[in-house]
Amino acid sequence: MPELTTALRGPQPGIYRKLCGCWVIDNLGEVALVTREMERLGFRDIVAEPMQARVTPSVFHVPWVTLKFLLTDLLFGNRKMTRARWNNLLAPILLPFVGFPIGPMAYYILTATRS
Repeated sequence: MPELTTALRGPQPGIYRKLCGCWVIDNLGEVALVTREMERLGFRDIVAEPMQARVTPSVFHVPWVTLKFLLTDLLFGNRKMTRARWNNLLAPILLPFVGFPIGPMAYYILTATRS
């Protein structure tokens, strides 16, 4: 994660670590590393198209979905809140603090041709 980590600033490295911990992953993928690996595997004409404009509107629903979850599942639900469920609740709240436009994390559509 060298490129992403150096681009994080202030509290973002801690937020990023917590986000990865919530999803039980070591790191998020880095587009440069993924495209290099695609080239190594024989893909050509690789295009990494940023798709922030398509993703950003869906981020605005997170507070409402979180509130609904808290009210229906936590307060009135019958299921126990496990660590995994808490993490699934927390990760989408943390994501905007390391993602575009605040941080360096971004979403891409990758297209390529297999040789």
